[in-house]
Amino acid sequence: MLELSCYTGTPLNRLAMDFVQALKAARFTIGTTPQGPVPGQRKTLRIYWGDVWVAQMKADLWGAADPFVCLYRFEKNGSPRKDVAHVPHGFDKREFAKRHGCNPEQLHVRKDGKESYLLVRDSETALLLLRDRAKRINDA
Repeated sequence: MLELSCYTGTPLNRLAMDFVQALKAARFTIGTTPQGPVPGQRKTLRIYWGDVWVAQMKADLWGAADPFVCLYRFEKNGSPRKDVAHVPHGFDKREFAKRHGCNPEQLHVRKDGKESYLLVRDSETALLLLRDRAKRINDA
């Protein structure tokens, strides 16, 4: 079972729990953030491959009217072991989906201030992307 003793956010719904179980079966690990915007609060779950942070989850994603399973984190400066949350400059969602063999409709780019972020709607697409990232991490 998932260890959430440090997690202080909204309880995971069925979509989130099913995704977490799929992640665990694929050998990803899940943990809470080490700090929060408010002392003592840990409302974001991090998804790791080894020691590399590859995605994150929180209630405003899985509990939205149009839900998402996670926010995908990108390789920083082309290094598979370094990550960044925002999409790279010049990001093209359709090209990214084509390169990864997934449906672009399962991806959503959300603009937040100066940065944009890639949200993934379903577990199947998220696992496809995360397994690909895990392979690149292993190969590095």
